[in-house]
Amino acid sequence: GAVRGGLEPLQAAFTFDVIQAGYKVKFISRGGSSVANIPESDLGAHAAGEGLPILLSDTREMSEQLPDSTTIVYVDADREYDNGEQTMHQPGSTGVSERRLELALVMTADEAARAADVLNKKERAERNTLAFSLPPTWRHLEPADVVTINNRSRAIECRMVHIEYLPDGRLECNAVPTSVASYSSTAIGSAPAVTVNTGAPASGLVS
Repeated sequence: GAVRGGLEPLQAAFTFDVIQAGYKVKFISRGGSSVANIPESDLGAHAAGEGLPILLSDTREMSEQLPDSTTIVYVDADREYDNGEQTMHQPGSTGVSERRLELALVMTADEAARAADVLNKKERAERNTLAFSLPPTWRHLEPADVVTINNRSRAIECRMVHIEYLPDGRLECNAVPTSVASYSSTAIGSAPAVTVNTGAPASGLVS
């Protein structure tokens, strides 16, 4: 199958980004620390003659649109590689939908539960989309980089999700707030009921 089809289950279970950098493909784990501190004075970079843009726009997804729970179906290493399921509910959620992912991955119950928990926390941590422009001095930044944006006396740690490198050197950026805590979990998987074969033993010859 396609390479993307093989990567998507791994990205759902282990949360990493895949980006192209020159002639290379990079695999970057999420939950890393900030690599740049962007001052407010660098926000809103614009070409000569253009009106002053908004320094930082913020679009927020409604709570009701986020899934109330996440269920991961996986290949259970502790059940002779039969399918297993782990569901994690988001505390305090007002959503009504359930996200269900079927992953062709061999996992333990704890690994699946923690993956579902991280996906829940990530959805809420990254529900805001930030848009801003930067001057050419920041052209070394890449998608998946974690940066700290300073705006209105706030320091916002966010992950770059899209960067458009304009011909004049400026960067048009989209990012989502993030934190190291949203990518870690100590959830414990629930043990499924195990069916034991109690059939009568086969009869044999007695000498």
